[in-house]
Amino acid sequence: MSLIQVAPGHELRTPLLVWIDDRPDNNAYEVSQARKMGIYVIEMTSTAMTKAWLDANLCKFTFLSKSPLAY
Repeated sequence: MSLIQVAPGHELRTPLLVWIDDRPDNNAYEVSQARKMGIYVIEMTSTAMTKAWLDANLCKFTFLSKSPLAY
C-alpha cells in the first residue's frame, strides 16, 4: 500500500517531482510554481519516508528503474 494517498480520480503522472524537506512550508512558493507548470509534486519530510514510498511504488514508475539517476 502506498504511503501517499492520491485523491480519488487522480493518479500519479509525469512530470513528477518528489521534494524532500523536513520543513515543507519553506518551499510553498517553489512547490506552487512547479504545480502551476503542470508538475505533479509529492512532498516528503524525510529520506527514510521517501525510500519506503519508492520501495512500495517503484514498480509504478518503469521509467525510473531505467534512469541512471534513479535512487
